Amino acid sequence: MTRSVFGEISLFWFWWTLYEAVLILAMWTGRTRVLGARMRHVPGVMRIRRRTTQRRVGQVLAHLERVGVPARDTAEREQLVDRWHRMGVGRAVGVLLQAVPLMVVLVSICRATPAGGASAMPLWMFASFAAFGVLSLGLMALDDRAVSVSDAAGVVTSKAVLFLEALLVRDDRGTEQSALDTRGGAFDLLCRALRAQARHETRKMPAEVREQARRDTERLIAVLTERHRRVLFGEGSEKEAAVRDLAHLVSSALRFSCRPRARLDGLVIVAPALLADTPASEAAATAGEPLRTRIIRGAGRLVVAAGLLAAAALFPGAGVATELLTAAGLVSLALVCPPLREALERARELLSRDPPADPVSESPAPPPCPDCAA
Repeated sequence: MTRSVFGEISLFWFWWTLYEAVLILAMWTGRTRVLGARMRHVPGVMRIRRRTTQRRVGQVLAHLERVGVPARDTAEREQLVDRWHRMGVGRAVGVLLQAVPLMVVLVSICRATPAGGASAMPLWMFASFAAFGVLSLGLMALDDRAVSVSDAAGVVTSKAVLFLEALLVRDDRGTEQSALDTRGGAFDLLCRALRAQARHETRKMPAEVREQARRDTERLIAVLTERHRRVLFGEGSEKEAAVRDLAHLVSSALRFSCRPRARLDGLVIVAPALLADTPASEAAATAGEPLRTRIIRGAGRLVVAAGLLAAAALFPGAGVATELLTAAGLVSLALVCPPLREALERARELLSRDPPADPVSESPAPPPCPDCAA
């Protein structure tokens, strides 16, 4: 692969990735990254895998009825199908668009390393393509984070359905151990989604309302954990009762989370009667974001900083645009690197400080002579 071809591929990857990163960060900041919100206007897209979604939802609802969950605590079928299907279609379309630059990089690597070995790719070029792939995967993780911040209730819907499917619908293709691992992973994802819902859906509300939502969520998670433990270690009728109670709680939370966004006007996350006799949870406060979230946010800022600095390096003769790109890249990098942030703060203070006053002009006038005053 020649340098000119590598430059064209790099330029295409850079502009596509930069556009996606700016778009995702803008929707993250504005809390508007809702999967499938605009897909319904595209002809034919909303029919993709809709029958499969209807079949899976029908199985979950049938098993909920079989174990004895009341209909009043079960989500409406069409409402749940529409909510879950829109999220699935939106995620698939988003991943396809984000995978375009990654596929271009992979195809370029395959074409540059033929089977015969006539021409080998230089090490620096291979390292550059590997960095492109890592940044593209990081962008997908950032998009997933933007969705969880913008539509936390929709994420709860998706995770709750998957957990109920793992709990109630038998899968004879795997072993019992794999089924337990799948159920445990789905349960952990559901608890994270519930905490994110309590944190993000109440961001514009008073502090006491946010604290009440946090306490209710922690109480629900504590009850879910206790029921899940009973399912794992129970036998016979005791296990059946634990499965019914656990499915009842998750189904009630699913009913409130799968409502359309226009009807999410309250903070009810589960039927209050189900938590009436449960003790308050003493879990730690969830005001601070977890380590995984901070790592993803830092990686996103590094991606933006690297893109801006790379653009400044690719266009060194652009004048003011190069200076702006360099400054924006340094600011984005300073958000991640504390020493650089402190250095920029000191430089800003030095530049904004008023110049020292002239000692001659600012010196007070001498007192008048007594004889002259007379």
